[in-house]
Amino acid sequence: MISAEALTCNDELVFSSVVIGRVLALRPYDINRPPTTWSHHSVWRALAWAGVTGVWPPVRPLLILLVISAPLSLSFYHLVSRENILEHVPTGDIQLSDLLVHIERADVTLGQPALVSLVLSAEQNLQASHVDELKAIISQELGAPIKIEVQSNIRR
Repeated sequence: MISAEALTCNDELVFSSVVIGRVLALRPYDINRPPTTWSHHSVWRALAWAGVTGVWPPVRPLLILLVISAPLSLSFYHLVSRENILEHVPTGDIQLSDLLVHIERADVTLGQPALVSLVLSAEQNLQASHVDELKAIISQELGAPIKIEVQSNIRR
């Protein structure tokens, strides 16, 4: 049998019940603790911990803006860089030497050089020469060296 009691903690309804012979209940410390809220003072305590409150007051908003915008700017730069590389990767069907290859998916991992991951399908197995030819085409279109990673599927 499971019995339940309704308790309040920090003005919120909390239940205490017996589950499989174990009692789940609040400790006295939890019941006596004052309610916690996100307040203006909490923000300033966090900023003080980060060392921002010791800065001249007119500079604080700019410093906070810098702390927030720097990671966002970096993420945006990486996103734009990936998309610029993907624009130069051919899509659809492409003729490589003696084999018609369909490019199903492409993805880019930024690095030096960038890694272009492709999922290809063709009627025959791809040879290393086909992969090298595709790498040369993408590098020439991009104007920079790349690494290439290919997963090939046979389509019949």
